[in-house]
Amino acid sequence: MARDERRTSLLAAAARVVAARSSDRLSFESIAAEAGVSPTLPYKYFDSPEDVALELYAQTVADVDARTDELLADPGRAFDDKVRETFLLWCSLVERDGFLFVRLAEGANAAALDRAVRARRERTVHVWAEQLRDEFALDESTARLVAASVTAGAGSVVQRVFTDRLDRDDVAELLVRLVRGQGDAARP
Repeated sequence: MARDERRTSLLAAAARVVAARSSDRLSFESIAAEAGVSPTLPYKYFDSPEDVALELYAQTVADVDARTDELLADPGRAFDDKVRETFLLWCSLVERDGFLFVRLAEGANAAALDRAVRARRERTVHVWAEQLRDEFALDESTARLVAASVTAGAGSVVQRVFTDRLDRDDVAELLVRLVRGQGDAARP
């Protein structure tokens, strides 16, 4: 197997370990066992299990962040559609990767991964604060508070869709109403 293919294979094994257990159980030994390779092989490709978790996290969020940015940047797309489509995008990520993203973020006990998770949360709040500020004519501070509330809540809602087997389109419509209600309530 070529070096890049082996590395990709080890990352896929690590993703399965995290999805089945959690990122705090990620070790080179668990990755090797899942990949069916020598326990020393992961040491040749990664510096630490934390580096593996950080790379998995970056891969998991990179695509969805790029697609979210594209949705939000579209001036022809209505605010409600942006909320709805972003939520459905996150649902598709969970459907594709299971709860990998969630487990990585929740198990962010390594310093580098914890920093990456916090930086991404801050970025998400910033992106949505801009949207809320423009849609509801909010000042920056209020927009950031509402964005923090909305983004934290939306993450939990995505989990509920799968845990409770809810219809994601119905939940998306409810989320649009909730976001709109928070934005309207925060108007000056």
